[in-house]
Amino acid sequence: MTFSTKAGFVANGNLPSGGMKWRAWVVLGLTSGSLIADTLANPPVVSNDGSFSKEGLFKAEVSTLKDTQVLAYADVPLDPTKNVLWCGTMQLAWNKAIDLVGEKLHFTSPSPTADLLNRQDFTAADLDPASYVAVADFEKNNVEDEIRAALQKTFQGAALPELIPEKPTNPRPSDFVAYAYLYKNLSFRYRLSIANLIVFAGKKVEAFGIDSLADPRVGESGKFLEQIAICDYKSPDDFIVELKTTSPNDELLLAKVTPGPTLAATVASVLQRAKNDKPVDAMWGDDLAIPKLNFDLRRDFTELEGLVLEPEKSTQISSNSSVVITKASQVVQLQLNENGAILKSESALVLNDTGEGPPPHIMLFDKPFLILMKRKDSRRPYFAIWIANSSLLVPAKMEDSFSKPDDFYYYSLGQKFFEGRYYDRAIEAFGQGLRLAPKACNLLQGRARAYYEKGDFEGAIKDYSDLIRYCDEGDENGETAKDDKEEAFCALGNIYSDKREYPKALANYNEALQIDSSNFNAYNGRAWIQATALQTDLRDGKQALKDAAQACKITNWANPNFIDTLAVSTAETGDFDGAVRWELYAQSIPNQPADVAEEIKEDLALFQAHKPYPAQQRRSASEY
Repeated sequence: MTFSTKAGFVANGNLPSGGMKWRAWVVLGLTSGSLIADTLANPPVVSNDGSFSKEGLFKAEVSTLKDTQVLAYADVPLDPTKNVLWCGTMQLAWNKAIDLVGEKLHFTSPSPTADLLNRQDFTAADLDPASYVAVADFEKNNVEDEIRAALQKTFQGAALPELIPEKPTNPRPSDFVAYAYLYKNLSFRYRLSIANLIVFAGKKVEAFGIDSLADPRVGESGKFLEQIAICDYKSPDDFIVELKTTSPNDELLLAKVTPGPTLAATVASVLQRAKNDKPVDAMWGDDLAIPKLNFDLRRDFTELEGLVLEPEKSTQISSNSSVVITKASQVVQLQLNENGAILKSESALVLNDTGEGPPPHIMLFDKPFLILMKRKDSRRPYFAIWIANSSLLVPAKMEDSFSKPDDFYYYSLGQKFFEGRYYDRAIEAFGQGLRLAPKACNLLQGRARAYYEKGDFEGAIKDYSDLIRYCDEGDENGETAKDDKEEAFCALGNIYSDKREYPKALANYNEALQIDSSNFNAYNGRAWIQATALQTDLRDGKQALKDAAQACKITNWANPNFIDTLAVSTAETGDFDGAVRWELYAQSIPNQPADVAEEIKEDLALFQAHKPYPAQQRRSASEY
């Protein structure tokens, strides 16, 4: 399954990290408000995204930031030199997944993050129903439609999600999605001052708060000062304030404190201090300067991806399934300025039944590692070494196959990762080889396959297109070039079929057949489009029947997928009795994968009822 194009506080271009004592805690559990001017609230914004200002926006993938962390769970060690952010949407999605499966989520390999999420320390009870949506269901129940319906009901069209996954064209029974969306708009009834710039960690940054010299309203009216409650003040480096908003059930607390050992511990300490002390309103002469924040961060929790679900008692997941977390993502947007605070967050967990066992263990010590020696009955080792560079390692001999890694080494490494279904690592390895041999078709082919399996269609299209061009330029010769081009055209046909760009798919299948008229995959792909395309002008039942029969003939009538395509093509011509006969034949072919047998069973029931193949269930050719 692919995603549509679609936790520290972050420093934007003007907000550096460093030894941070100033930490702003946005405490969730609130109701929505709207941005306001100095007097009355404005009408609600058209969309959630529309309430955010683009001015000063910092947008980034967290993996590219060295000074910022986004946590799935707050009770982990806190690095006081980094921005450290947590938002509850990942936990909400995880909770829904637990509800769906019927038990805590256990996996075949240990995962500290999963163990912490299984504690469910944050739940929907910590939020108001108007501020969030959380849904989990199986793909067979059209979970994506459920998510959109829930967002529409709660936010009346204002929600603009970006992490809802695309519907798979051929879902397995145990495939499911867990999703959460949160939106809070906490506005000030009276706008705070735009304060002078302040210096944070050695850099000037924009700020807001109280400026007794620059804001004439201080002398005329202190109403906006009533929005600032000083909860606990010990010194200029140790205090807690609450910014009161138009949401009476919400708290917006900011604390300049020495952090505790974890983010959760720091938050708990601040909440305890704010609760125990009686707040006092800010007064004329007080100074308050808060750095402005405006960021949009995305985090892919790769430490969760690849975990294989191991149900203990659940009856919702088939015992012969191999359900893997294929995507775990979160986006968090926060804007804090003189008008108030706006928070939007979204998380999605995608779990797919691979129909295969867990991936193999690839254990290459090609990155820093530790060596220990100890007696079994001792608690301490008698030797330990951390290897961070190659100076102590034995170099390869010049007469060995290579003394430095070459393109073949990276091709072999990429293949290992690909076969283990570690597609990101495969892409990285093939890419390293291509830097040494930019026109190596085997590396392009390998990376294109990895991109495709990952769901990155555009990456696959580019590599396959480059492969075809380089073969035409003569970098490959004879049968090798012919075979590479043939595979590339057929793969492009499958990709464009997946993308529902059927004319492009047909053109590429035709190119593959021009090279080799016995390419059964191209015949099958072409037949599937002509029998099932959503655009009626592309459907041609008679030609689909010919192409499907040719694919079956070349493969000696032994491929149940191709027989199913033949049955669907037969039904497209109106011959439902013939389609039933072909589906019964497909069922008789031994050693079928469970998902293939299930699809054939469903299609057989359709054709027995003389019903055509329904458009909403049309699969793509690549799944055959």
